[in-house]
Amino acid sequence: MNISRVKHFKVFQSKPLVLSVKSAIVLGALFIMYFKLETLPSFLMYMHTSTFFMMLLFSVLNWHLEVLKWKALVKTMRNISYSEALKQSLAGHTTAIVTPNKLGEYGAKAYFYKNDNPKKIMGLNFIANAHQLLATLFFGSFGLYYYLQQHAQLPFHSQSVIVFYGAFIFLGSVFILKTKSGKKFLYHFREIGLKTHLLTALYAHIRYIVFSTQFFLILNSFEPEIAYLQVAPVIWCMYLIASFIPTFSIIDFAIKGSVALLLFSSFPVEEFSIISSALLMWAFNFGIPAFLGMYFISRARPYKRTSI
Repeated sequence: MNISRVKHFKVFQSKPLVLSVKSAIVLGALFIMYFKLETLPSFLMYMHTSTFFMMLLFSVLNWHLEVLKWKALVKTMRNISYSEALKQSLAGHTTAIVTPNKLGEYGAKAYFYKNDNPKKIMGLNFIANAHQLLATLFFGSFGLYYYLQQHAQLPFHSQSVIVFYGAFIFLGSVFILKTKSGKKFLYHFREIGLKTHLLTALYAHIRYIVFSTQFFLILNSFEPEIAYLQVAPVIWCMYLIASFIPTFSIIDFAIKGSVALLLFSSFPVEEFSIISSALLMWAFNFGIPAFLGMYFISRARPYKRTSI
């Protein structure tokens, strides 16, 4: 491999700097955990024990699918074990929660491959996130269309969905075909292969179903009278809208909670139930994995260079 590939990652070569960055990430994550999770016991009091363990099971399944997705993509570059994919996914997640729009995830995962091909790892991580966004767009489009059909009093109608997606596809196509960054993305997208893309998309869509269903189950533990088919489109709509709001992962629950409050305003659902559900989702799928990821960050070591 040409060493020039990694010359832009000299920041990784300074051991004191790397140690400082690792320490800052761990301390930042601990700070977030303390202030976010100290209120968790009061919300868990309203949750049945069986529901609590079901939530843990859903979170494990959610992250299992994320790890499989990452492992499938990295396989196009080198074979890694499930435990290695788990370590990289959790380390990237912990870094992501202390950076805007999860940008730290790219650097954290690239660090494992600083002697290999960090730029390609960043590209693979972008594609992993792109597939998850496509799953959000797929389900969210149905949710948004249904919501607009049921709430015609809003200042926009179902036709707005078609216009929005048409503009989104057009602008996305222009970006990919006409810009340098877009052309690079298209090159890496084609390089991966159709089979890997289909497998990654499958994991992303199943994962979406898992965590959106998990949100319903938590909400249902507070509001037993609500039905899945009644609120599932609203949950999909919530994730769609929240995905387009630039934010830090540390306030993800606040963004989704605020969007959910707006969307559920015409439903007989208490505000406490919505905010509690958003915070518990953050705790199960962001907080606990970030806590585990701190260990892997502290022990992160880059791979030796390969011939790729």
